[in-house]
Amino acid sequence: MEQQNIKIENEFTRNTVFLTQPEISDWLKISKSTVYRWVQEGNFPKPVMIGKPEKNGTSRWVEEEVKEWLSQRPREKF
Repeated sequence: MEQQNIKIENEFTRNTVFLTQPEISDWLKISKSTVYRWVQEGNFPKPVMIGKPEKNGTSRWVEEEVKEWLSQRPREKF
């Protein structure tokens, strides 16, 4: 039987780095509302919910997903 390399979403390791919204905003120099608007529009990675949303769960972004998104952004020509 042939093994396939399949990436399973939400598979994290101890080395996975999670970023908060303020860390994302500070890193990219964008507002909180911009972060969530981009997520809603499908233009930014979705956060991982830690805890139950109905019990004030918190959002965290996977650093590698944000880095991948950033690397795929078009570069401005000068």
